[in-house]
Amino acid sequence: MELRDLKAFMSVVEYGSFTKAANESFVSQPSLSKSIKKLEDTLHVELLNRSTRNVELTDAGSIVFKQGQKIMRSVQDLHILL
Repeated sequence: MELRDLKAFMSVVEYGSFTKAANESFVSQPSLSKSIKKLEDTLHVELLNRSTRNVELTDAGSIVFKQGQKIMRSVQDLHILL
């Protein structure tokens, strides 16, 4: 799993939209979608329900999001300590 892919997933969840997340992250929407698909393939689980206009987390997606928040805080802590 790459941190970049996790960040893409976290961004989509936080902004509630692939389009908004892509704009805020300064990446293309297809690139963002590929990152999330790569993360899903790595974890062998679907993280987002894409059948609605809004982004909805699956049960697994909710768990990954919560763990992702912990990972991002740890990464920030490392930057502070170094």
